[in-house]
Amino acid sequence: MRKLHFLALRAQKRGQREVGGVLATDENGRLELRFLTNQSQRAGRFTIARADYFRAREAIRRAGKHVLGTFHSHPISEAIPGRGDLAGEALNSFCLIYDVCGRKPRLWKIVKRGGQKVADEVPLKLRLL
Repeated sequence: MRKLHFLALRAQKRGQREVGGVLATDENGRLELRFLTNQSQRAGRFTIARADYFRAREAIRRAGKHVLGTFHSHPISEAIPGRGDLAGEALNSFCLIYDVCGRKPRLWKIVKRGGQKVADEVPLKLRLL
């Protein structure tokens, strides 16, 4: 999480740019963040190139780890998925969002309810190594 905080803060200072990438887990349940290049030039947006996502996903699998979903920062808002976040996430995947200002990460599972995608918060227990 320290690297996420550092990079997110640096990106925030560069015009409210977001950082993000692929969220994975190892056999012990520890989360791993694979940072990918933000393809969006718009402030407050994070877009992953499909090719970058698939390359990262394959590398994670080759390493014996599991892809859970994605992560990204929110430079100026709470760590709650917006409409754009929900639209870009796969059903039953996880989305970790880091609130740069509040310095708080929150984990969400993307599910379908009432015919639309929604995010259910998943308790996140942080332990710094």
